[in-house]
Amino acid sequence: MPDKRPTLAEGFANAKQHEGKKVTAVLPNIDENNKGSVGGEFEKKIGIPKSSERCDYRDGGDFKTLKFEKGKPAESCDIIMLQEILDEAMNNVPFYESAVFEKIQQVHFAPINKDGDIDEWTFGKNFVISKETHPELYKQFEIEYDRITKNIRTLVNSGKHIGATEVNQGRTNKYLEIRPKGQGGGKSKNTWNGVTITKPKAKSAYSYYFKEVGLKSIYNDYLTTN
Repeated sequence: MPDKRPTLAEGFANAKQHEGKKVTAVLPNIDENNKGSVGGEFEKKIGIPKSSERCDYRDGGDFKTLKFEKGKPAESCDIIMLQEILDEAMNNVPFYESAVFEKIQQVHFAPINKDGDIDEWTFGKNFVISKETHPELYKQFEIEYDRITKNIRTLVNSGKHIGATEVNQGRTNKYLEIRPKGQGGGKSKNTWNGVTITKPKAKSAYSYYFKEVGLKSIYNDYLTTN
């Protein structure tokens, strides 16, 4: 089967055409009761198909819509579910060989200005980060990824449960963190070797995320260099 995924450059060019436009004008079929549907619908709009491949783009990396309010990022951004690649953390796989890096080796961000009601939302200016264009940023990603995975290994290997507080260690990390994601009510859990490693009262399993504060910093850097 041919790979129908676009390259990042192609996806970026397609998304750029909609900068400044109202979301409801570009995506008239979005479900107003499911505001999270905007990201999936916009992916289809710019040519990203549903795929079993790990990355959205054929040449690597992902596409991410970002919630903006008052002109800046207003929430964290999911990268990949921890359970899917938990073996990498437990086996001390280096950052540049990890699935996390595979996903974020280059990232195309598409801001959505969500001030006001959904019919007032607009698409903002697209921007990209990559290891080639932001080497110092990726060095920090590596440091923070190593810290997160070390904390996971230490907790699990000592028979303890993992939690965001213990793994992220507050403000120690600026860009990367783990956060709950998945079916709530404790119905989704992280397990290792058949043992549940999330806390008994955890809301759900965990996922790797870009932190909101880190995204604000990345965006501010973009504004000062463009």
